[in-house]
Amino acid sequence: MKQGTGDKKLDILLDGGLDQKSNILVVSPPGEIKKTFALQFMREGLSIGQTGIIIDYDTPIADIERFFSGASNPPLIIDGYSWTLGSESRSRYNVQGPTALNDLSILLSHILEKSPGPKRVVFNSLSTLLLYNDPDTIYKFTQIIGARLKNSDATALFLLESGMHSDASVTTIEHIMDDIITFKYAGKSWKMRIRSMGDNPITVEESVEGVRIP
Repeated sequence: MKQGTGDKKLDILLDGGLDQKSNILVVSPPGEIKKTFALQFMREGLSIGQTGIIIDYDTPIADIERFFSGASNPPLIIDGYSWTLGSESRSRYNVQGPTALNDLSILLSHILEKSPGPKRVVFNSLSTLLLYNDPDTIYKFTQIIGARLKNSDATALFLLESGMHSDASVTTIEHIMDDIITFKYAGKSWKMRIRSMGDNPITVEESVEGVRIP
């Protein structure tokens, strides 16, 4: 079964969208495009009644809420960002920063158990976890969380910034993913590559509303 990306042209190329119950790594240079794509994917799921879960270490909650303003069923947000600022979280679900991996695991399991049916999950981002933890720890953690998400009928996007980590760390993370989506800026436009499509470049445009094939 496929999960629509929020862009009809891209869904046609993907024969309906991304594979359900898959873990997908979304990579780009520092910037907003990978997050915009992931939130667009999340919004598409919410529009058809699916549960959305965002695990966030990089973005103020207000910015995420603004993206989903007007949604009848906004995503659940596990907030790991507010703690790093020393501020009180606006979310009912929060963890004390990127080193509290056990707390995150317990909290996520609790939410998954109470959320029946297909789900979409955005993890923003693995880069932050890699900055604060040993890479081998994050590899094992991601492997366990990924299996748990699949078992709960979730399709998950894990965000990662290119150029920030060693090749060995990135390759290890890639190894446990079902697919990889990469964004690069070249020739005055963004190019999107999807490993399952043979890495052929797709020209896309980014706006505040989403990432689309022109």
